[in-house]
Amino acid sequence: MEWLVLMTMWIGDSTPYTSTTGLYLLVASILFLDTLLALSILGLPLYSSTLLSIVYTVAITYCSKSSLRVSSRVYVNLGGFIAPAILSLYMLYKVLYLTRIYNVLLLLLLEVVIAYIASSYIEGFGVGVPLLLLVVACSSLTALYVELNSLDILYSIPLSYTTSCISTIVGVDILKATLVAGRKNTVMEYGGRGLLDLVVLTPALTPPITIALLIIGNT
Repeated sequence: MEWLVLMTMWIGDSTPYTSTTGLYLLVASILFLDTLLALSILGLPLYSSTLLSIVYTVAITYCSKSSLRVSSRVYVNLGGFIAPAILSLYMLYKVLYLTRIYNVLLLLLLEVVIAYIASSYIEGFGVGVPLLLLVVACSSLTALYVELNSLDILYSIPLSYTTSCISTIVGVDILKATLVAGRKNTVMEYGGRGLLDLVVLTPALTPPITIALLIIGNT
């Protein structure tokens, strides 16, 4: 059950999450490949896409121990929150050239609502979300969006990567976690788990599942 419910931040005093090296390497590899593919599909040269993907993966891995203080009760993690937010906003800017802006915003809104509703406060743990539920929901919505708008199947990679990350940031961190922290009157950190944070895991897992759903739906 611990793996099913993952936080997008730490609330209160907490200790770093412990995991095996193999798991970190697996997540880092998937994240690197997804980022590389998404950036390449969005038109970046292979050299630039590769370099940016490496820098991004390294930043999440090694900057997750550093955070910025936003207020007396809010901290944002450099690797688990700032880096994904910047890259996702950049990708969103590129994605908007591929399709209609209002359609993308509607897709984002639906995913934000799902992320917000699915998240809940767990006493002594923080704000958690069933990872599989969020990933499958975002993947299904993106696959449906690609089909309805007759987009190339490859465009589902940057689209699902971007919308799933932003919806997690907005729905779980900014909306639900901030609301909970205000009511509980406690300190919180967004993105405190680095590579194993929901903000990182969701965009890493959503693209391959979206591709799989589109392939199954067209066979």
